[in-house]
Amino acid sequence: QTSDGETRLFGMPFSDEKSMWQLSWPMPEQQALQTAASPELLRQEALRRCRELHDPIPAIIAAAPPHLLSGYPAYDRPAMSPEELCPEAGLESG
Repeated sequence: QTSDGETRLFGMPFSDEKSMWQLSWPMPEQQALQTAASPELLRQEALRRCRELHDPIPAIIAAAPPHLLSGYPAYDRPAMSPEELCPEAGLESG
């Protein structure tokens, strides 16, 4: 896992030759939807964002075939309070 403070990459090897990686970054929703609709646009954006990250990350991104890329918006929201997470915890038994 690595991050430059905005773009975050998580990777997991499956074997010596295969791995999966997940890349995330903030982007306005409409732009995210447009980028996600095109594997080639998604690849170009990933390459742009990762070009300054440490080796071997730029090479890993560049080697990924566009037809194996997928993307979709993820949404941030405020942290939930303990009561919102588990409303039953506030109830008294009896």
